[in-house]
Amino acid sequence: MNIINKCDFAINLVDENGQTIIQWEASETPIHFAVTMQPQDKKLTHGEISVPLMTEKISIYNPQNVPQPTEDTVFIVSRLVKKALPDREDFITNGEALRTGAGMLQGWLNFIS
Repeated sequence: MNIINKCDFAINLVDENGQTIIQWEASETPIHFAVTMQPQDKKLTHGEISVPLMTEKISIYNPQNVPQPTEDTVFIVSRLVKKALPDREDFITNGEALRTGAGMLQGWLNFIS
């Protein structure tokens, strides 16, 4: 079975001790959605720094870079992609996270089909 990462971030499959079993590098052609950013009337101020706040609108109706189903191949996708394209049985997404005591992500213990 071929497993291809279609996320814009690396995927680390780890054992219960946090040891990496395998890593899939971030995809150079990740599945993504059209995003529109709209400015809000508010700004976030921290000392002398002022940063505008935006509202993000994601269109899940026309995803980009969606691969055709391929025999003996599954694609690792984001949870948003998996929810937007539920009929794709060849899409899997990250399952249970393994985190450090401080809450930092070490990797994933499994996948969700």
